[in-house]
Amino acid sequence: MCLGTLCQVAAPPADGAVLVRSGERETSVSLLTLTDPVATGDWLLVHCGLALARLTESEAHEALRLRDSEVPS
Repeated sequence: MCLGTLCQVAAPPADGAVLVRSGERETSVSLLTLTDPVATGDWLLVHCGLALARLTESEAHEALRLRDSEVPS
């Protein structure tokens, strides 16, 4: 199963792409599949170099909390 990565926009969009940060890593992500406007500081769900969704701050923090929690065996 593939999971998307939660990233925060690090720079304003340019030419259909945006620079995002996930932890210490920065990468460029395509905005072709996203219809929502994106600004610096926004949170995105990213998979295979494509922004799939823009998340609210609370949605992003909740998703990060769930990913960091221990999965019961």
